[in-house]
Amino acid sequence: MHMRLIPCCFIAVALMLPANGFASTTIETIDDDFNFFTPTDSDVAPVRGCRRIATFAPSTDATVINIDAEDESTGVIQANAQPSPEQQQVRFTCEDFGYAIVLPGIDGNSLLNFRVKEGLRAGGFRGQIEVIDWTTGNAALFLYHLATTDRKQRQAMIVRNKIIHYMNCYPGRPVHVIGHSAGTAVAALAIESLPNGYWLNSVVFLSSALSPKYDLTNVLRHCRYGVWNFRSKFDAVLLGAGTLLFGTADRKHTFSAGAIGFKCPRHATSWQKQLYRNRLHDRPYKLTMATRGHFGSHWATVQKKFVTDNVAPVLRSTAGY
Repeated sequence: MHMRLIPCCFIAVALMLPANGFASTTIETIDDDFNFFTPTDSDVAPVRGCRRIATFAPSTDATVINIDAEDESTGVIQANAQPSPEQQQVRFTCEDFGYAIVLPGIDGNSLLNFRVKEGLRAGGFRGQIEVIDWTTGNAALFLYHLATTDRKQRQAMIVRNKIIHYMNCYPGRPVHVIGHSAGTAVAALAIESLPNGYWLNSVVFLSSALSPKYDLTNVLRHCRYGVWNFRSKFDAVLLGAGTLLFGTADRKHTFSAGAIGFKCPRHATSWQKQLYRNRLHDRPYKLTMATRGHFGSHWATVQKKFVTDNVAPVLRSTAGY
């Protein structure tokens, strides 16, 4: 729909903005002795502990369970004993089951983002879902949103701080980031700048507008289970000719990774190559997806059915349920 709105003035705006990629940001240095993270049960134990005793209702913002009384001296739950008022109910909110951030594309917050939330809920994701609109809020400025680098960096720091705040408040809970189109650039910048010791469970790129040679090393390092890149070679209008003409979200004039996938750096070390092999999960479009309403277009990856079938299982499996 927005492609019909490309006047000459927006072309001028795109050409005047910098085309030399992102400015320097806070990115961790990488040592050659980097040790790969191997997930264990303890990494998601707090959530799994809740899951064993709670039944979550997606239509509510909390889970209420009833338990029997516990013998304080032995720690054994007694089925026939009278529980205290404090023991009668245990309440779990969405935040206890994880946190998912959704970063929209250059169109900003729209009905598409609501469908992403619907799809995650329908797919059984139990955690909190927050859509963060990093754009100006004016969809008519979509070419500015694509080309601007300063705004992406500023908004990425907001996303970074939200992730850190949640992890500090809910240690051990799973955290996920979902980016669509140019929103994947904001996601990458935010994740790259996380301090040591802050791990996301999964990152999902939907129709990414990043260039194929964008270095994902520091993104992959902060993901326990990796990055899922859902792409389609049929997205040739926006992520092919569009980014070839107007530039990708990281200011390269080429086809986007949402069309042809990401490439491992040319001079990558052996451990970088291993990192890409183990944690970059390439998910190209398949014709069988058409039976579920996905025909390979740019906005098909943010439809409810696609999110339910493909994205929600990623979040659930990496969270351990």
